[in-house]
Amino acid sequence: MPLRIEIKSPVITEISGISKAGKPYNIKKQVGWAYTYDNQGAPNPYPERIDISIADGQAAYPIGNYVLSDKCVFVGDFNSLTIGRPILEAVAVRQAVAA
Repeated sequence: MPLRIEIKSPVITEISGISKAGKPYNIKKQVGWAYTYDNQGAPNPYPERIDISIADGQAAYPIGNYVLSDKCVFVGDFNSLTIGRPILEAVAVRQAVAA
């Protein structure tokens, strides 16, 4: 079952500053709600609040329902399964591709 994520607001929060190494940084994020499962595979009763990082130049995700894209899952260092920056696909788009 794909991980469903709901976006309820298009607001992006930005945090900027200077790192300990003296380099400037800018972090953009958007709030989402993940419909997760327990360790037995049963859906949790309530969605959990998550922060979704937004890439430079990327627009906010519009309000709607999404699933986590397969594009952000890859094999990383030491052959471990890794999830990179979250990439969300609108549910309607994903259903159309599957059909």
